[in-house]
Amino acid sequence: MRVGVLCLVVALAGCAEKTVTEMGYEERLELAGEIINRCKAIGLKDNTPELSHCVEAEADKEVYGREIARERARRMGMAISTSMQSYGDSMQQQAAISRARQVQCTHTPGYGGTITTNCY
Repeated sequence: MRVGVLCLVVALAGCAEKTVTEMGYEERLELAGEIINRCKAIGLKDNTPELSHCVEAEADKEVYGREIARERARRMGMAISTSMQSYGDSMQQQAAISRARQVQCTHTPGYGGTITTNCY
């Protein structure tokens, strides 16, 4: 059970995008091209101050968004891990209680040769 939870946490953490600082050179170039294309898509022209401002703002937004996504994934993984640990602890506690509990039964003779058994 815990191995499955660990795999889930690792998988969820893997879903988070890389932060910009974790990217290699080619990945950063590709991201820069995407950001420039976003700014051009809204009608900004090459070599203008507006395009430079847009690229700077979009790059800041990208960096911040990726950091937030990474932190959310980390927190989700921690929450799942903590919940599963609590669940496992609860199950172990219930099993210990069940093993320690003594069961007593009483047998009451009835009519026609029947016997009623009650356990508590």
